[in-house]
Amino acid sequence: MAASATAISRGATLRTRVWLISAPMAAAIQTLFRRPGLAQLAISHLILLHQITRASVPLMKEALEASRARPDDDVCVALAPYLERHIREECLHDQWILEDLESVGIQRAQTLSALPSQFVAALVGAQYYWVLHHHPVALIGYMIMLEANAPTQRLVGHLKAETGLPNSFFRTHLVHAELDPDHQAEILELVDRLPLSPAQDRLIAVSAMHTAECMVDCLANPKSWMQTFASRKSEFDYARYRVTASRLNEARSGTVGRQSASIRRARRGFPSREL
Repeated sequence: MAASATAISRGATLRTRVWLISAPMAAAIQTLFRRPGLAQLAISHLILLHQITRASVPLMKEALEASRARPDDDVCVALAPYLERHIREECLHDQWILEDLESVGIQRAQTLSALPSQFVAALVGAQYYWVLHHHPVALIGYMIMLEANAPTQRLVGHLKAETGLPNSFFRTHLVHAELDPDHQAEILELVDRLPLSPAQDRLIAVSAMHTAECMVDCLANPKSWMQTFASRKSEFDYARYRVTASRLNEARSGTVGRQSASIRRARRGFPSREL
């Protein structure tokens, strides 16, 4: 019973830590989306999210390989099956974002050539270091912060109404808004099961804090991820993708059923993009 209580308190402690250190991220996103030029900002922000998302599966593969290389480590033995499953769940998400951006005229080459900022490099690069040179369980702190701070359905609805961007632009946002709360719960359950040492528990906490700090740095410095994109503003016309309120309402009512079906397929691991 004592071991069970310790395990449960470890997950509860991480949940509390995530809640506390997510507050600055929530404030930063609210400040960000109060800026003028919201349509351009939303598109640039999705390019930023692509730069982060494209690293997710490679990071997990590195952590999986590092875990398999430690067959005598009970934490790694328990971590590996979770990583295997989550790699399958996250596969192609970066491609989905590329499709969403293409739907508003941003070509793949343009997205892929945008220079990731030093904040993105620090966000992702620290995880590679901890995974490769310390312990792969560090990635749990990174993953829980990203899952816990995905755009909510309420925020997505606000952005749709305020920007007039088409439904196709928000497809990946909507899938994550639906799935990420479950993913967060899965990570917390995993933490309850892992036989973590105090040092490993602290490593997860440090990783989560670092992730939050880097994300706040990203959000608080939009020029670091808008400058390359903004210089190409003349290549497409945002107004072309604005729609009237009546068309938005029509689109919403006509796609609710298809969105729900798409999310159910995503839950089963099929990356359907039809909305």
